[in-house]
Amino acid sequence: MSDASSVSIQAQFGALVASASNHMRVADVQVRLGEPKLDNTHGTHRSSAVNSQQLPLTDDREALARSLWLATNTGYGTALDNYLRVKTEAEVRAKEEDTSRISARKPRRRTWASRLAGGCRQGRMGAAGAGAVKDLS
Repeated sequence: MSDASSVSIQAQFGALVASASNHMRVADVQVRLGEPKLDNTHGTHRSSAVNSQQLPLTDDREALARSLWLATNTGYGTALDNYLRVKTEAEVRAKEEDTSRISARKPRRRTWASRLAGGCRQGRMGAAGAGAVKDLS
């Protein structure tokens, strides 16, 4: 939580032209979902854990509690959305890596002779057909 006051004074030729003062309280609530290895702050979602909320300037406990609850609830919703995105991105990356391993294998080269010979072994061609197969490779 930060509690800040500021004053701005503007003068011209030795005379006061404008003045303003400001008092502000802000709470930064951090919500993290998931596990340390994979949570809502991974990847491009690093800033999704922090939610800022202005607080009342009075010391009213109930008003402060409601404001902090709102900041926490809003932060939870944002964290949940981003955690689901992080999980989805991780699953997509895992599938892409898995597919790249499969496509990295050399394709099997099958010749017509091996296909015909396979057909003979399975009884698709008679005994005469099996002897007529030539290796064309």
